[in-house]
Amino acid sequence: MQVRAIAEIWRMVRALLSWTIFSPVLLALLLSGGCVLPVGPEFQDPPAEIQQPPYFLSPPGGTDGSPFYEQTVTLSGTTPQQFVAVVADANLNDTLTVRWVANYPPATKASHLIADVNVVRGGNPSGNSMQSLACDAFAGGADPNLVVIVSDQGFVPEKDIAQNPVTARSQTPFNFDSMVRPVSTMTGWRIAGCLN
Repeated sequence: MQVRAIAEIWRMVRALLSWTIFSPVLLALLLSGGCVLPVGPEFQDPPAEIQQPPYFLSPPGGTDGSPFYEQTVTLSGTTPQQFVAVVADANLNDTLTVRWVANYPPATKASHLIADVNVVRGGNPSGNSMQSLACDAFAGGADPNLVVIVSDQGFVPEKDIAQNPVTARSQTPFNFDSMVRPVSTMTGWRIAGCLN
């Protein structure tokens, strides 16, 4: 009877040994105490969008009567000429502000702001800003021109620009953005034909 009991014990030991040898997963679970900790995926915020400067694209030029940039445009009297600026930015969420300035640079008594226009792009990389101007917009300019400046930070409001008490004119350029940094993205046209 005792021999039979010992044989039964050895059979059980052999079964347990073969079971753990053939099942490495179970062996690992037994050795670790049977506790398994779930590990979830690692989540990270998407990388911040790299800020890109705005830029100009060529206007239609000729198809709608608007001139290409950096050309001399001859005006006559009160007949307005349409000017088109096509602006773009790789950052689609940026609001682009187009500033139209007459007789600038340099800043003189004849320099003046014509308009600040926010360009609605509707998710597109580019958008248009237009102005129809005649000779009266360039009165007093020794070398009349039209400059268009684009910023994705907005511009300093005129009321916040320091004034020279002697001349009562701004000493700050028209191309400073809301962070008071000079904006270098600008182009324009030379104006001819107007009598000052």
